[in-house]
Amino acid sequence: MKTTLYSAIVLLLTLASCTRENGLIKDGNPSKDTTTTTPPADSTYTGAVTNNYQPDSSGSTWTYQVRQVFNFSQSTIGQLYPQDASLFGAFDVDTTIVYHIAALGLTNKVGTLTYKDYSNDYGGGIFNPKIAQSGSAYVGVDEVWELVWPGGSFGGFSLNDDTLTYLKDQPVGTSWKDTTIVRDAYGSLDTTVYAFSVKAAGVTRAVNGINYPNVIQIESTSLPSALTSYAVLLSGVNLTTTTEYYYAKNVGLIEEDLSAYFFGISVTAILLHSNIR
Repeated sequence: MKTTLYSAIVLLLTLASCTRENGLIKDGNPSKDTTTTTPPADSTYTGAVTNNYQPDSSGSTWTYQVRQVFNFSQSTIGQLYPQDASLFGAFDVDTTIVYHIAALGLTNKVGTLTYKDYSNDYGGGIFNPKIAQSGSAYVGVDEVWELVWPGGSFGGFSLNDDTLTYLKDQPVGTSWKDTTIVRDAYGSLDTTVYAFSVKAAGVTRAVNGINYPNVIQIESTSLPSALTSYAVLLSGVNLTTTTEYYYAKNVGLIEEDLSAYFFGISVTAILLHSNIR
């Protein structure tokens, strides 16, 4: 059973490190872009006015810096199995990369919603998000997802109809749940339930030296079914991944902070600069 647990841990570490709530940030096989940007002098954002939380005009661009820390040897599971510290330590990673998003000005219909297309060069550019606004709700859909499965094989699966309501422009305390169901290359299904809540609204948040007004903070907690299937082996241990998102009106996502303490995973993404047209 110990060998089975190790195999499961490797898979679950990969699952837990993936974040896709807003359709813009995703972990898979990132390039080693280590570009850094010097923060500008502190100032208030005075860009284009779109009156929504996800501009979609053609040519609009966003540049993000994301730091991914996988400190497995110091994680909860590493503490549960201290005799295997070297095994978990082999997975430790601290990587910072820069990637770019662009609004393409293209539309397409998925279900009853009309989505706007975006390019994303994170992970070699194979991931192309779509985002739609429906009243006060913002919905994301992914075209391609990738995941490394046990045994070293590579599995990819389509999420063309897999949508998630990741943001609602509603009062503090508003909450909702959404579910994604994905099928891997081997036909297996994984169901993840996301619980969202509006933690703050109408606040100002400083990111990379810029004060962004009219910010909404959304908290998301999630637990893939691939993790719950091992709950019997890890009784009493919290497996939930928690992510704080900050969206600025007229700009979009300005910051994301993900924590999965069980695996020793943290991901912090910040907006370096944007050009909203």
